[in-house]
Amino acid sequence: FAKIEDPFNRLIIKSALEILKEDELEIVLLHNSGLKHKELAKMLNVPLSTVLSKYKRSLAKMKKFLQEN
Repeated sequence: FAKIEDPFNRLIIKSALEILKEDELEIVLLHNSGLKHKELAKMLNVPLSTVLSKYKRSLAKMKKFLQEN
């Protein structure tokens, strides 16, 4: 998120992130900061499959939001 320099694009991404639930947001931000899914699962004490499904679902929610707006 910090790598996005264009203020308009930052606002769009911020809006898309705001639709996520707290746990979804945490997974998306931590993964995009460089942590691997396995590391997230261990850190959050949840199964890897949970991290993977929440990440995938979160991206789909954001994509749908961005396409509709």
